[in-house]
Amino acid sequence: QPHHKNPGQAGRGQQPRRARQGPGRTHHRPREL
Repeated sequence: QPHHKNPGQAGRGQQPRRARQGPGRTHHRPREL
């Protein structure tokens, strides 16, 4: 698995990019919360 700029698609084929924006972004909290 080559490392690309998008680990969501390249590194993790099982998890789509949308998963990162939701529960995947635990290290970053949006201003709404």
